[in-house]
Amino acid sequence: MDKISFDEARYIVPQDPKYHSRIAPARMVRQIMQDFTTPRQQQMLLLYFYQQKKMTEIAAMLGVNKSTVSRTVKRGLSRVQRQLRFYMEQENGR
Repeated sequence: MDKISFDEARYIVPQDPKYHSRIAPARMVRQIMQDFTTPRQQQMLLLYFYQQKKMTEIAAMLGVNKSTVSRTVKRGLSRVQRQLRFYMEQENGR
């Protein structure tokens, strides 16, 4: 399978406007993913969140178990969230 580049990834904006203020800018998320996640985590996060593939589809595409995909996505998402939280605390002067 070909790797997915960050240029191909599109930022998905929720339809409900009440969530718009809670979303980090796409470039910030992309930069955090590049800097703080492994290439495998990046690949699975892009497939899951940006291309909206199901975990079973990702597992079949990559030839791994569904639990591996689930674990990898969870760990990658945790890293991204941790960095976003850190950034927001710095911005708010904590």
